[in-house]
This record gives sequence, C-alpha cells and structure tokens, in this order.
Amino acid sequence: MYDNAWHLWSWTCCPGNLTWHSPDIAGFLPGEVIYGSIERLDSITWKIDSAWNDGGVWKNTTLIS
Repeated sequence: MYDNAWHLWSWTCCPGNLTWHSPDIAGFLPGEVIYGSIERLDSITWKIDSAWNDGGVWKNTTLIS
C-alpha cells in the first residue's frame, strides 16, 4: 500500500550493537513535517516517539526502551 511513500520508526541502540524499533507508520510524502521526542522515564527507561499530521489526524509510533 505504501511502496512509494516514506516510512517512519522510532529506534534505539544500546551497547552490544543491539537495536529495537517501534512499529512502522507510512504514508507521508517529501516536504511534510515529522515530529519526534525522546523522554527519559526513569533511570533506565526511555520513550522515543515519532509522529506526523496526516490531513488533521495525528499518526505516531512509540518505542519504550
């Protein structure tokens, strides 16, 4: 469905070359604005959030690491 669209994930990488990512969201086009935030929830937990506004509907993908 989104073969020619950009895709967005929230990623994290840690020691030992281990990486994790959130579910994929897609459908935005070149020139659209995407938003992201990284929030420390406690001493070992982070929230990585990525989003964009798709015609008035916010779509986001979040990773808790």
